Formats: sequence, C-alpha cells, structure tokens
Amino acid sequence: MKTLIGAASAAFALSFLVQPVAAKEFDIQTDGALPLYPRGHAVENIPANAMRAGVPFNQTTGDSVHMVDLWFKSNLPNDCKRLSAQGAVRWSCPAGIIVIQPHNGTFISYLPGSIQFTEPAH
Repeated sequence: MKTLIGAASAAFALSFLVQPVAAKEFDIQTDGALPLYPRGHAVENIPANAMRAGVPFNQTTGDSVHMVDLWFKSNLPNDCKRLSAQGAVRWSCPAGIIVIQPHNGTFISYLPGSIQFTEPAH
C-alpha cells in the first residue's frame, strides 16, 4: 500500500513538471522561436531571443535527459519529429533543431532553422 501511494504521489508530482505550455507562452519565452526548457540555465551570456537572428543557444540542467525529453514531447508542436540514439535525443522542428544529451547533467542545444530579420524602426 505504501508503495502504491508513493508511486501515485510521484506520478502526480511529475505531471506538474511535464504540463503542456500554451502556445502563447512560447512567444513570451523565446520571441516566437523554439521553446526553452523552463528548468534550464543558459550556458552563454546571450539573450534567448538571439535565436531569431540565427544564434545557437545552449542550456544545462540537473534534470535527466528522459525528464527533459518528456517536457519537450508535451510542449513541442505536432509537426516536430523525434530521433533518439545512444542516450541522446534530437527534435527536428520547422523552427529549428533541439538536441538533448547527457553531459554533466543534461546539455540542451537549440539550433535555429532560419534567420528572421526585422525592419529597423524609423
């Protein structure tokens, strides 16, 4: 009985970590580019919205590759394709590629699919 209650509690807690995020929140987090893992920490000192200019962006987290992959599975658009090999995962999306791999915890790389230019304000 204790094991069943413990498993149910763990599943309930996990459901909060892997909750889908509304599409509007993607725009707020990344200025319309790839969604960022919410428990990740930037490796470089560049803003996340630099991806719109074609700049790759990297995060690290203490969460497992599996946990990060579950979050992306729940939060990426349906037209993204998943490939896994040797403990790493790659998501290919119209907005770019996300690579999740084990390295001192988990290392997440965001590679934008295209550069989006905006007209300067006059």
